[in-house]
Parts: sequence; C-alpha cells; structure tokens
Amino acid sequence: MRTMRWAFAIGLGALLPSAVHAGCELVVEPNREQVILQFEPFEETAVRERIEVRFINRGDAPCVGELSTALSGEAFGLGTISGGPVLQYQLIDERQRVDITPRTGVSRSRLTSGGINLAPGEQTLELITFAVLPASETSEGTYTQNVELVVLDHNGLALGSRTISVGIEIKPSTMIGVKGALSRSGSQVRVNLGELEQGNRTTPLFVYILSTTSYRVAVASRNNGRLKHESAQWYVPYGLTMGQYTIDLDGPESFEILSRTPRKDDYPLTFEIGETENKRAGTYTDTVTFTVSPI
Repeated sequence: MRTMRWAFAIGLGALLPSAVHAGCELVVEPNREQVILQFEPFEETAVRERIEVRFINRGDAPCVGELSTALSGEAFGLGTISGGPVLQYQLIDERQRVDITPRTGVSRSRLTSGGINLAPGEQTLELITFAVLPASETSEGTYTQNVELVVLDHNGLALGSRTISVGIEIKPSTMIGVKGALSRSGSQVRVNLGELEQGNRTTPLFVYILSTTSYRVAVASRNNGRLKHESAQWYVPYGLTMGQYTIDLDGPESFEILSRTPRKDDYPLTFEIGETENKRAGTYTDTVTFTVSPI
C-alpha cells in the first residue's frame, strides 16, 4: 500500500506574440500528459522523473530564447486541496544543468548561447528532471502544483509555453521496530526477563511505530500468553502491557490509532509474570509477534 503518484495534467499555454519575434511560432510539447511514480516513504529518500519536452518552430522566423518556469500567482510548493504543509521540489534543465525551479514564483531568466535557438522548421528535445524529497513524516495524500514551462526571449517576452501540473501521491505507509534493552538472534529480537518471579516486570524496552496515517497494531503470542519450559510441558502465565494498552495474549489482539497527521509513537513494554512457585527450574520462553498496518 506504500505508493506515490506524480500526475501531470497538461494544457496548451498562451503564446504572446510581439513585433520583436514576429514570425516565430514556438510549440512546446511534453512527451506525455501524466507521470506516475512509486514511492515508499520508509524505504526511499527521494523520487525523480525525467520529462522529455520537444520545442518546434512552426513559424517563418528564428526562435531564440531561454527555458524558464513560472507559477500562476500561488506560493511555491506541492500542496493538498485541504491545505496544510507543502512539499518542496526541484526542476532541472538537464542540457544546461541549470536549476529552473520557480521558488519565488518564477525562475531566473538567463539568456545564454546554450538556450533554445531554432530556425524555421527546426525542433529540439530537452530533458527536465522533476525531483521531490518528501520527509518520512509526511501525511498520506496527493500534493500538486501547476507550473508553466515557458521560453523567454532576451526582452522577457514569451515565445511559447505549456502548463503542467506536477504532483505526488503518498499512500498510507507504516514501519515498526523495537529498541531498548534487547539482543538479536538472526531476524528475531530477544528479551531477557531475568529470574522469573511473580509480579510486575518493567523493562527499558519500546516498540516504535512510524506512520503516514491511521494504523492498526496486532499482537499474537505463540503460546497464548504463557512462557514455556525449554524441554518440558511446564508453563508460566504472563501478561503484557503496550503503553496504555493491556494486551490479551490468549488470542489475536489488536488496537487502532486514528489520525489525520503522520505519527511517530513509542510504546513501552511491561510484563506481568504469573505464578512461578513449584515450577520446574530451567529457561522459559515465548514468541510474541507485533504487526502494524495502515488503515
């Protein structure tokens, strides 16, 4: 369920003719109208996609200008319909290796010899990299912004333009782990409760959960809430508290956390050891599995 989507809804922008470039008819054609990327919030750190943009001079005079970007009066950043925090992104002109991100509403115009220079009937293909670095604490949802790709002449007049809507869809995603006084054996975490004595046993052990949305925690005990002797059918019952939640280990148990914002939660583990008197000496163990999933 941990995916993300970039959406590009593309429409033809307005051409602004002037006497300076009369006869230049520049057409801006991105290679596709929608780009969808996959993103794992707790496995990846950044996502990017290259956009191919073809520039065609269909007029009868040269088109000479520089690729730039602009926003339509809104603040920079990918946002959701409901508002809230925005995500930063970057647009790179790959041929000139120049940042053309409209952080102030428009990217800086720089007319250089490496810009767009097309004779009548000529065309060229440019590559633009669109990149985003979402934080792992970003909420699920779709974040978008309309950006105009525009070629400007040396007077700052538009030779041709195209508007794209860039966006990222962050799907519900979760991660779980254990930290504190523990040791590891392969893929398993081992917790030593010391000498078993009846009563409450508090340990410096925590289950931590990161989530972009609401989530469900499921807990299951292999021995249904009993510590089993290493070589005989002897058992010591025990209970488990996970933060404020008392877990019934006699069968599958779960609880839910509902949230409209990302979560970063720590759950301290407390054990309640049952009757130990007249039990056979030896090592007693159980395996407890914690599972988290977005809801």
